[in-house]
Amino acid sequence: MREKLCGYLMLVEYQKHVVVFSSRIGLPAAFKSKYLGPVAASRLEGAIARENAVFQKLRMRNMSVSPHVMRNKMLEAPDLANVVGPAGSRRYAPQTYTVSVDGRLRAN
Repeated sequence: MREKLCGYLMLVEYQKHVVVFSSRIGLPAAFKSKYLGPVAASRLEGAIARENAVFQKLRMRNMSVSPHVMRNKMLEAPDLANVVGPAGSRRYAPQTYTVSVDGRLRAN
């Protein structure tokens, strides 16, 4: 019996920022500390929603190449602020979301 493990690495560059998406591939710590740095959460939040926005529905797709994972999951609550943690969010890519801003719903 022979097993193949596959992975992927995708680099996305926009203006002066680079995002690294990977699965089953680890970047060496020296590479990360030399070439990559964190982006302030306020800059990311500003691209999706305002500071006072409340995420209420989130549909995500698992980016794993394994056939033994749950492909999609949807979270729904009055406020999803504490539902999706940083560790779990790495494996999933958001597809659609519903946000409430000043009492008005906005879907994407």
